[in-house]
Amino acid sequence: MKKRILSIVFLLTFAVSAFILSGCGSKKTEADSETVRQFTVVCVDAQGTEQHFELSSARKTLGEALRDEKMIDGEDGPYGLQLITVCGISADWTKDGAYWAIYIGDDYALYGVDGIEIVDGTVYKFVWTKM
Repeated sequence: MKKRILSIVFLLTFAVSAFILSGCGSKKTEADSETVRQFTVVCVDAQGTEQHFELSSARKTLGEALRDEKMIDGEDGPYGLQLITVCGISADWTKDGAYWAIYIGDDYALYGVDGIEIVDGTVYKFVWTKM
């Protein structure tokens, strides 16, 4: 009987110790896992005037970072945010047949703003475009 009680006490002590120690050491906090990336945003209006912004963010996607900066606005759709306003300039397809073309460096983006992952040092260009 004594052996059984000792075994149970030993197992409980071991289980509690393992539970407590599992929280130590290798856990990363949210702040530790965030990498701040620096990038440039260029907004080109209907007249071709450019505005340049040097930004940094720990967000993963361009959409998240630019929402935080209040640089973009639009309507959420099935493919993410449909951009209407960028840098305070409106391009509304339903009103004037204009939209925001997004470029990553010199390449036309294959995804919307919510699908573009920020890469450190990259230039993202938003160009007011009318069909």
